[in-house]
Amino acid sequence: MPPRRRHRVRDARRSAWTTRWGARGAGAVVVASVLSMAGAARASLTPSESEQVRRDVMTGTHVAQVRALVARPDLTPAEAQAAIAVPLTTTPIDSDHAAFLHELVFSDASTASRPVLAVVVVQALVARADTVLADHALDIERRPAALDELRRVYSFIEEIASAAPTANIPVSSREQCALALRGHVARNAALVGPQSPVGPFLAQARAQAAIAVLDLTPGGPTRRIDVADALGLSEARRGLLVERGVLLLDAGSADARAASARVMLDRLLPARDPLEAILVSGDPARLVAHDGPIAAVVDPQPGSTLWGSDVEPPPVDDWTTAVARGLAPIALARATGARPDLVAQIEHDGGADAVAPAMAMLAIDAPRSVQVAAVHFSSGHPETAAVVFDAIGALLALAPPAPHGPAASIPVGPARGGATPAHVIQIALNAAGAAKAFRLEGHAWSIERDVGGAVTVLRRDGARLPVPAAPR
Repeated sequence: MPPRRRHRVRDARRSAWTTRWGARGAGAVVVASVLSMAGAARASLTPSESEQVRRDVMTGTHVAQVRALVARPDLTPAEAQAAIAVPLTTTPIDSDHAAFLHELVFSDASTASRPVLAVVVVQALVARADTVLADHALDIERRPAALDELRRVYSFIEEIASAAPTANIPVSSREQCALALRGHVARNAALVGPQSPVGPFLAQARAQAAIAVLDLTPGGPTRRIDVADALGLSEARRGLLVERGVLLLDAGSADARAASARVMLDRLLPARDPLEAILVSGDPARLVAHDGPIAAVVDPQPGSTLWGSDVEPPPVDDWTTAVARGLAPIALARATGARPDLVAQIEHDGGADAVAPAMAMLAIDAPRSVQVAAVHFSSGHPETAAVVFDAIGALLALAPPAPHGPAASIPVGPARGGATPAHVIQIALNAAGAAKAFRLEGHAWSIERDVGGAVTVLRRDGARLPVPAAPR
């Protein structure tokens, strides 16, 4: 065969081979592309399914249908989140939608898919809260509907944070929820950050957000530090959280308030961490906290005093008096929980409404408080002495044990408003756990009671204080 013909035959064969395998290769590419698209389709909602979720979320209906679509195991987390977040961003969270979301996440049918649903709903709610704050950044205090919506959003997130371990919301899901809420606080720090000055209504709403950040953050040695960083806390507020685990929640105030609150906390609740937050001028009944109670502090009123008109009040600011008043009832409740026998004694001597203020007085200025009791006793009112001695017993019940036995002293407020605490020492208790003798600033004080429990004798350094003469 001539060389030229051989080349033509060879080229023809090569062309045929190339054509056949090129077609096969192209077909393989098409098949791979189709399979890839099919895989993507299996991991995405179809347009009709997305529209269905959007419509059901916006109308708050067909919760089972939404759950079945959004919690599908073949959806990526981003796709599941987008399916809920897109409609929620433009849908106000009223009471009906809050109930819808609760059913979506917490119904019995949601147990298996709750790790996904909890995260998806929190991320969507955070996006909605971003929208609300952006829309009303300058007039939020005058928008009751927007404030109510924020409360519902933050309350729902706290419900997830406070869910029991049996609720099937694992640590990994809580961490993702915490990350979403922290991002929300950071993006809206001027309004949601606990230190930023805002109006009283937003302050009440954002308080739940701060609590939820704390409750969602998993335990660990750096937990409180991480929360303080996430909330943008500094100085005394940061120390109050990091060292005592307590959030100061107000409308934004000078750092000195947090420092004063820390002093009162250390004197009234010196051991362990029974509190989660101190709420100023708000309603604690509208908040939920997982790690402890919330102390309510009434915004201080100028000139308010615990000491009455018998003695000059101590030189402390009104805020210190207000925060001591707010902490004292929680301290008393904890003391009677530790010493149940105290309950009957306190009820006999005037009840919690009398003893809790006495505990606050002792925390601010103990010498002055004992002076008031002495003045009242000599004026024919021995019940004040009974209340003060009960309060000392209650404070002793809260004190941490001494290194070599029961606590023998308690820190209290010093005279003349000094910063260094005085100490009540050498405390002797009666059978109920109330004090019957103690020493304070070098003086020994003691009382005696009759068979009915009424105080009949008050002694200072062994000498009986005078009592009013009986009328003739």
